[in-house]
Amino acid sequence: MAPLLVLHTALRSLRRTPLRSGLTALGIIIGVAAVVAMVSIGNGAKARMETMIAGKDATLIDVSAQMPRSEWRPGQSLAIPPGDGLNIGDYRAIRAEVEAIEAASPVVRVLSGRAAANGRSNGAGVIGLDEDGFALLSRELASGVMFGKVDVAQAASVCLISGYLAELLFATREVVGKTVRINDVPFLIIGVIADRRSTTTDPTQANAQRGEAVLITPYTSLLRRLDRNANMSIFLKVQRPEQVERAKEEVLNILESRRGPRKVEFEVGTSVERLEAYAEGSRTMALLLAAIAGISLLVGGIGIMNIMMVSVTERTREIGIRVAIGARARDVLRQFLVEAVLLSLAGGAIGILLGVGAAELITRMNGWPTLVTTGTVLLAFLCSTGTGMFFGYYPARRAAQLDPIVALRAE
Repeated sequence: MAPLLVLHTALRSLRRTPLRSGLTALGIIIGVAAVVAMVSIGNGAKARMETMIAGKDATLIDVSAQMPRSEWRPGQSLAIPPGDGLNIGDYRAIRAEVEAIEAASPVVRVLSGRAAANGRSNGAGVIGLDEDGFALLSRELASGVMFGKVDVAQAASVCLISGYLAELLFATREVVGKTVRINDVPFLIIGVIADRRSTTTDPTQANAQRGEAVLITPYTSLLRRLDRNANMSIFLKVQRPEQVERAKEEVLNILESRRGPRKVEFEVGTSVERLEAYAEGSRTMALLLAAIAGISLLVGGIGIMNIMMVSVTERTREIGIRVAIGARARDVLRQFLVEAVLLSLAGGAIGILLGVGAAELITRMNGWPTLVTTGTVLLAFLCSTGTGMFFGYYPARRAAQLDPIVALRAE
C-alpha cells in the first residue's frame, strides 16, 4: 500500500470524527506544552548562570548578619537588636585587611522611607552606599553625577533619585539641583538613576513592574541623618574568581575577631551561590512541570489507545474487506499506526506552540529566564511521535491480526 494512500486514508478517517480526534489529542497537547515549558525554564536558568558566572558577578561577595537560628523561638522577632549587626568598623577592617579586594561598599537600607517634594509624597526605599557601591550594584546614571569620596567623608546631604520616583514627585525627570525631603530631612538631588524594570535576584535592588521608587545617598549620610540603627550589609568585589573562597574565609575571621558581645551569625555569600539557589528553584519548578508533562502524556497515550481500540471495533468489517481484496497484515498495521501517530503529531504541534507561549508568559509574569531552542522543539516532537507509536501499536497490531472471515461477518 503506497505511503501517500495510507496517509490520505488515515486523514480521511480522522476527519470523520473531528471532535473525538481533538479530545483524544488534548492530553498530548498539554503534555508537550509542559515539556517545552519545562525544558525552556531549565535552559534559561542554565544560560543565565553561565553568563553571570563568566562575567564580573563571579567576583562579588556579600556579607550580612542575622540572628542565630539556634536561639530563635516561634513568635520571636528576627530583627537584629540595635548595635548587634554589622557596623562601619567592620567595613573598614575588612576593606583594610583583605588584600584581594578591588572595590567595596556597605549597603545600608531604609525600606520604609518617605520622600516628599513639590507638595507630593511617596513611599521609597533608601539605600546608603560608599563611592564604590554604585558600580558594585551595577546601577546606571540617566543624568547628573554620582557622589564621591568627599561626600561620603562629610556625610553630605546629597542623593540620587530614580526616574520613576522623580516623575511621581516632580512630574519630570529633569530634577538635578532640586531638593527632596527623605523622612523630613532635606537632600539635594545630584543625579537621576536609570530605572530597572526586569526581575533581579539581588535583594538590595528594589524593583516594581511600573518602575522603582528608590533613592541612593552616602551611607554616612543615611546613618547620621536618617537612621543610625539601619540594617547594614557589605558588598565586596575581588580581583579574580579564584580569590573568592580565600577572601570569604578572611572576612569571616575578621568578623569573628571583632564579634565582642554581639549575638549574631555572620553570613558570607557570593553572587554565584545566590544564582545557584535561584537556578535550584527553577529546576524544582521544572521537575514539577516534568511530572505534569509525564502524567499528561500518559493520559494522552491511553486516550489514543482507547480511541484506536474503539476505531478497530467500529471498522472490523472494513478491515475484513481490505484483507479480502489483497491487503496484507502489515498494511493494516501501518494504516492504524499512522492514524495514531497523526493524532500525536497534531497534538504535539499545538502543544509546542502553547509551550513556547507559556515560556514567554512565565518570563513576563515572573521574570524567570526561559530559552526555547531547536533541541527543545525536537524533544517535544520526539515525545509526541513516540507516544503515538507506543500507544498506537497494540490497537494497530490487533487490527492486523483479525481473521478476515470473522471480520467480514461483523455488522
